[in-house]
Amino acid sequence: MMKRIAGALVLVMSMFSPLIAQEQPPGTHTLEQCITLSLEQSPAVLSAEKEIKRSDGIVWETWADIVSADISAEYTTAGPGGGSSISSSRDDFSVDLGGSVPIFSGGRVINGILTAYRTRDVAREQYRRAVNETVYDVTTTFGQILLDREVAKVRSEEVDFLTKTYDATKTRYDTGMASWFEFLRTQVELTNAEPSLMEAEDSLANDTDDLKKVLGMDVGRPLDIEGELAFDEATRNLDECLNKARADNPDIRIAYLEEEITRKNVRSVIGQYFPTISVFGRYGYSSDRLDISFDGRDWEYTGGVMVTIPITDIVVISARLKQARAEYDRACISRRDTENTIEAEVRKAYRDLVRSQKLVKSQKENVALAKEGLDIAEIQYENGINTYLELMDTRLALTQANLNYVNAVYSSMEAQARLSMLMGESPNVPGTPADGGPDGAVDSPR
Repeated sequence: MMKRIAGALVLVMSMFSPLIAQEQPPGTHTLEQCITLSLEQSPAVLSAEKEIKRSDGIVWETWADIVSADISAEYTTAGPGGGSSISSSRDDFSVDLGGSVPIFSGGRVINGILTAYRTRDVAREQYRRAVNETVYDVTTTFGQILLDREVAKVRSEEVDFLTKTYDATKTRYDTGMASWFEFLRTQVELTNAEPSLMEAEDSLANDTDDLKKVLGMDVGRPLDIEGELAFDEATRNLDECLNKARADNPDIRIAYLEEEITRKNVRSVIGQYFPTISVFGRYGYSSDRLDISFDGRDWEYTGGVMVTIPITDIVVISARLKQARAEYDRACISRRDTENTIEAEVRKAYRDLVRSQKLVKSQKENVALAKEGLDIAEIQYENGINTYLELMDTRLALTQANLNYVNAVYSSMEAQARLSMLMGESPNVPGTPADGGPDGAVDSPR
């Protein structure tokens, strides 16, 4: 099953087009490989898959409870002894086959069957949710590692620049062309930049360990990932996102299924007020010896119709009905709250995506301008036209522009992954409510 799921991950992977290499060295994983591995080993996914199997058993059990059938055999023997009045031994042997089927139950049977199917549908949606959340966790953690790499690269370039500047300023100070203040300032700036580089490297190591945990790997095992933090300018329409989420979000579908289950439970309890009509029959054989004869004279059958009318249970049924209606009302409230919550989350993710994409475009231009400004500042500083402070301000502007850009790219990627999860766009898992149940479909969200 997991191999089929991995093949459906094209949508989520589209934002990471540079990630997949033709051959990967041992310990190196692309995003696709990480997602496939997580779906095979994630405890949440595996537990949800077992819950589907358990719910399948509930469906079979419900069907089995409708038809009652049994076969019984009995053998007894008695003989003289003690004060018994029996003067000779006697054997009795009998075989009975019987069964009963309800033909009217006030809707209890059909609603019980439909409830069992809807319970299985809930399990399937929970499985979809587990897959969606796992894909999101892997995608964002993978992207966070790529972000950490870019931040570490920016910090490393900053340290290299400050080291180069320190060496040049020291030379200028030794020849009397730079003041002690300038030389002192280069030392301070270089020392201040090194902790930021170490922090970026630690974040990279910590996030790599987090990815190992998400993948179910031993944190002591080496892991390298293949990919680049690339910007995917995906266009989204808010109304389309909201409509897709209302139709396919697992939480919303679960809420509707639970509402339907409680509604059918109300109908089932109401059915308890009505009599139960069943047909039954038995076919039996009896003999005074331990054998079976197929002579029709040794067999007899009985059959009939049985009507059960509740009388003393009326008060109990009324109490159950109040409880069932309260559960239904609560499910309706929960469904509306779930819809509102998901809609708010979709709107927030959409706003985050729009904002981050605007930032990517603006910061990309800003990085180019900051690089040009730094080139000019370096030449002017070497020629004694500007001061060291002006050079450092220009370098700081470039560092900040680079950090803003890579953070905006990651924010765009995370917002896209979040929207995909909220809209149920993660892998289409076989066994969802769309292909299950007696009628083959789940009530569409209204």
